[in-house]
Amino acid sequence: MRLPGPSVRSWAADAMLSSLGTATHSHHPEGETERDSMPLLRFDLIEGRDEQAIKSLLDAAHRAVVKALGTPERDRFQIVHQHRAHEMVIQDVGLGIERSQNVVVISITSNKRTQEQKQALYKALMDELGEHCALRPEDIMVSVVDNTSADWSIAFGEAQYLTGRLRKIAVSSSTES
Repeated sequence: MRLPGPSVRSWAADAMLSSLGTATHSHHPEGETERDSMPLLRFDLIEGRDEQAIKSLLDAAHRAVVKALGTPERDRFQIVHQHRAHEMVIQDVGLGIERSQNVVVISITSNKRTQEQKQALYKALMDELGEHCALRPEDIMVSVVDNTSADWSIAFGEAQYLTGRLRKIAVSSSTES
C-alpha cells in the first residue's frame, strides 16, 4: 500500500503494514511481552529536509527504540509531519535552551514503560540522532504518552491486540509463504 504524497509517507505506511504480522501486545508469541511491542512515533519538524535526511532520522530513531525498549526489529510505526517554521513554537520553559531550525519533536504513544526505560530511550534517541543526523541535544524534544492494548485499532474497527487477530494474521501469513 502506498499513501499519496512524498515518499516519506510511503515509508511510514510500508513500515506499519510490514509490522502487522509481527506486532505483539496482549496475544504475543512465546517469549515476548506486552512491553516488547513497538510504540507509534510521530516526528514534527520544520520543512526543508531532503528524503535521505528524513530516512536517516527515522532509521536512527528506530535503532534507539529497539535498543532502549527491546522492541522487535520489524515492528516499526513512524509518521513524519513537516511544518513551516512559524507553525512550530518550541520554547525552552526557562532552561536557557536555544533551539535551531533543526528542532525535532518526537511524540511517542506506547504501552506503559518504566521510568528507567523512558530515561534510556531519551538518551538513546539523543545519541543516535546526534551521531547519525548531526542533531544537537538542544534540538531533540521527546514526549511519551502511555496507553494500553485496548487503545489500538490497526484496521477493521476492532482492537486486534485484544482479540488476538494480529497473531492469527501472522500465523496464517507464515504458513502461506
